[in-house]
Amino acid sequence: MNELAMTTETAQEAEEMLKNGSINEMAYNMSAMQRMSTEKWGDLDSSEVNKYADSLMKTAKSSKLLSDELVNNKEAAEDVALYTMKMNNGVEKLKNGFSGWADVLKKSDSASQEYYDAMVDIKDAMSDVLGVSEEFLTDEFITKNLTDIGKAAEGDADAINRLAAAASKDILLNVDFV
Repeated sequence: MNELAMTTETAQEAEEMLKNGSINEMAYNMSAMQRMSTEKWGDLDSSEVNKYADSLMKTAKSSKLLSDELVNNKEAAEDVALYTMKMNNGVEKLKNGFSGWADVLKKSDSASQEYYDAMVDIKDAMSDVLGVSEEFLTDEFITKNLTDIGKAAEGDADAINRLAAAASKDILLNVDFV
């Protein structure tokens, strides 16, 4: 029963299996925890994140650069490690694809499939760099900030900070408050 529950990709699938008796409540709950873990870690290796978190905790003991909060708080260290590793993955994605994506965004018609694909790819990378969902990154944000995105692709921390500030502003201006 547990093995069947672990094959579900969505909560709806698991709920349907629970309703029709294919899985029990414990299996349902375990599948939910598995999906949450996958969402949190994404394609990162959890053992690598844990190693990095341990390293951050050790470094925090002897360094004034890291918060004392990390010394004895494994969860906080994992959060910092996870964010940092995702950001680094995003910078790597930008490094590998930015010049092509930027060229398409500058030269192609915004209604073309090529433009759409480039926008999807650059938003994917930027969501990792900034730690926000792709759905919050508007096309306008991307096109207005191409220069800083190019600098972020080179690992420029100041550009990443400017992008984070610009993304925050853009998100607030475009969110629909209910």
